[in-house]
Amino acid sequence: SFDTNTFAAGITWAPVPDIRFRAQFQRAIRGPNVFELFTGQNTGLFNAQAGTNGLFDPCAGDLDPGTALPAPTATAAQCAFTGVTAAQFGTIPDNPAGQLNTVTGGNPLLGAEDSDTFTIGAVIQPRWVEGLNFAVDYFDISVDNFISTVPPQTALDQCIQTGASEFCSLINRDGFGSLFLSNSDAAGNLAGVFGTNTNIANLSTRGLDLSANYSLDVGAGSVNFNYVSTILFELSSVPVPGVTTTTECAGLYRGSCGGPNPEYRHRMLATWQTPWNVDLTATWRYFAGVDLDNGQSSGGTFAPSGNILDDELDAANYLDVAATWNVKEGVALRAGVNNLLGRDPELSTVAGTAPGNGNTFPGTYDALGRFIFVGVNLSL
Repeated sequence: SFDTNTFAAGITWAPVPDIRFRAQFQRAIRGPNVFELFTGQNTGLFNAQAGTNGLFDPCAGDLDPGTALPAPTATAAQCAFTGVTAAQFGTIPDNPAGQLNTVTGGNPLLGAEDSDTFTIGAVIQPRWVEGLNFAVDYFDISVDNFISTVPPQTALDQCIQTGASEFCSLINRDGFGSLFLSNSDAAGNLAGVFGTNTNIANLSTRGLDLSANYSLDVGAGSVNFNYVSTILFELSSVPVPGVTTTTECAGLYRGSCGGPNPEYRHRMLATWQTPWNVDLTATWRYFAGVDLDNGQSSGGTFAPSGNILDDELDAANYLDVAATWNVKEGVALRAGVNNLLGRDPELSTVAGTAPGNGNTFPGTYDALGRFIFVGVNLSL
């Protein structure tokens, strides 16, 4: 169990009827779900990095200079941080395959993620333009204690270097003092470098939300326009604060960034409410292009992947049309076509795992091509 709290405070000010300023601060939380808490823990392997002595466990090695096995790279005090006893130091074997045990799965000791959201903006409704209103809001969102995992190599290195409990608590050696000979310690607990879920990462994002609405009469009917968009300034994360670098994913995809993160996207609708009980709607959806994250999210420079499908996903435009006929009270017929022009989805060879699927990202791009639908709504 854990304790947490949420709160929010906001203020609005309308100095004149045409404009209203608004600002809000909000603390929100997300409790860990049942999978993050209770997924079964299992022992697997991770590919460890060799030290300067050629061994993969920094505490493995032989203190006897007459043996073929070199001395450990870490000191006895450093190895004590990882659970090595004084009797074990200098006698621990190393895995010649370079693979050490890691424990993965849920963590019943997780706490809640918490986020701080600050927004400030304005709503403008000019009296001299009837039917028009628009809004602009700046948002700044940060998430702390984000549920993630610490890479086992990072946990091992940081424990050796710093002795910090948040890393050393993730290491449990087996009864021989090694990280590979057995899957359990002397007490029967799972042994290895724990890569289970933990409250470790930080996320942050900043940008602008824009919206506008305009309506005007056309004969006996009316036309309504609606526009909403997001301009992304920042979408960053720190997987392990103080250890790993900040990754910046605005305008990038894949690598450290997951699915496409366009710096601009919008949806614009135009609806004609005809005098014949028929509404006709056209929708324009737009996603700006994104580049493959090939190192630049962590401050590096872009290195071409060698596959033109991957290096860049072009901007995507979609046109949807729909019609609704209110036949009589309680009966409405509807029909339409999404992706009217049949635009193909952007393809990538590195989109094979979530959130990608089928060499594209169906959460962003229309994977089905042109989609025709009809339906009826009945209200009794």
